[in-house]
Amino acid sequence: MTKTAEAFAVLATFFIMLVVGWIVVVPGLRSIFFPEWPDSGSRPLIIFATQGGDRNYDTHVISTVDVHGDLTLIVYLVESAESEPNSYFGVDYELVIASNVALSGLTCNGEAKELEEIDATELSPGPAYAYTVDEVSNLTSATNFSVEESDESDAVSPSVARENGDEVEDNNDEKNAYFYRHTGVFGVWNIEDVFSRRGFLENDHGTVWVEECHIPSSAIWSYTESGVPFFLEPKATLFLPQFNLTSINNTTDHQSDLRVTVNVDRPPNLKIAEAFPHPKPTATGWTHYHTVYWFGKLGEFESFAWTDQPTWMLVDREGEKKEEFFLLLAGVYLGLIFSVMHFALKSMLYLFGRSK
Repeated sequence: MTKTAEAFAVLATFFIMLVVGWIVVVPGLRSIFFPEWPDSGSRPLIIFATQGGDRNYDTHVISTVDVHGDLTLIVYLVESAESEPNSYFGVDYELVIASNVALSGLTCNGEAKELEEIDATELSPGPAYAYTVDEVSNLTSATNFSVEESDESDAVSPSVARENGDEVEDNNDEKNAYFYRHTGVFGVWNIEDVFSRRGFLENDHGTVWVEECHIPSSAIWSYTESGVPFFLEPKATLFLPQFNLTSINNTTDHQSDLRVTVNVDRPPNLKIAEAFPHPKPTATGWTHYHTVYWFGKLGEFESFAWTDQPTWMLVDREGEKKEEFFLLLAGVYLGLIFSVMHFALKSMLYLFGRSK
């Protein structure tokens, strides 16, 4: 190989190393020294609305996030007080899922058919009001969370608006949310139990005793942006849904309580870095019992319940070891590229001299 060919080979090697560094090394170092959490994402608002019956009942929700990140909801109703065996009564129910982004893959009723999107004007009065309140709630909003506007926002709470004699502004004219609805008739249990799947009782002509719905992982997870080397510490944030309990016609009748439990199966090789609030660890993952708040009292117009909004940040268990190994490789790379740069400069001077 001639000296000219060697000079061109050195310059080509230097150029290739620069490209590799820009694609792999620079993003990796930036993710280590200036980490960015995927802490912005959508959180579904799940509204349970019921109506009817002649006795008070509690709404039980058990949500499970599997290792693939998908969410399964189990919902059933239990009488608040003991009653005579077989004293059946049923209530109408609506399950509304609201989101500030379009969702796909939502299913209920044990069917493969996805829930169809509906317009905001098609919402029943109870779910419509619950969404409108959520929309103006800023820090406690699921569908319109805003930190920047929370300190000086003109939005007021429902109680303040009512005391002032004002109406909560309806912003549903704009396409700032997507709504999906499932309806049916719930049978109410007179015993408290834990159920794991959708079910009917024989000869009840379609009365649902346990409802089951599925929400895909894309609706509740946010991941690090692309560009970070795949072998570095992955980061993901879980935005668990907020749940509301209200009436269909906007005046509660027998919705006495809301109880929501979430079980998250531990994804492979991941651990919780930060959590708000912090969940209870289990053998296979984590459990959280949602805190429930009430606006208004049972039987009042526009009264409803809502839950807290857990946010969990997860990282790779082996992240620190991978970072140390990457920093070692980055050090070797920097040493090599400075050495190659030395020869590249000599090659450029040689080629420049020959051109003279």
